[in-house]
Amino acid sequence: MYKLYTRPGSGGFVVEAALAMAGVPFEQIDVPKKDPPDPAFLAISPLNQVPALMLPDGHSLTESAAICILLAERHPQAGLAPEAGSPGRADFLRWMA
Repeated sequence: MYKLYTRPGSGGFVVEAALAMAGVPFEQIDVPKKDPPDPAFLAISPLNQVPALMLPDGHSLTESAAICILLAERHPQAGLAPEAGSPGRADFLRWMA
């Protein structure tokens, strides 16, 4: 199961929407902003960035665009992005970068 680490005002809502559109189960975990950062969260996101997505295999990923691209690739049936090689793919990648 995916775990979405987020906080209000972050780009987490975009990732939350992509996960919902993909129809995959996920747990949303709100990460309060702390000084110093929570060491447990730093193990997931070493730069203390949100959103962070913990993948089912235990790896984590930050950056909303990167997360959304990965979700589109892993769940092509959801139609989150144009297929690789299709005419709209280059524009999609430009918009995401």
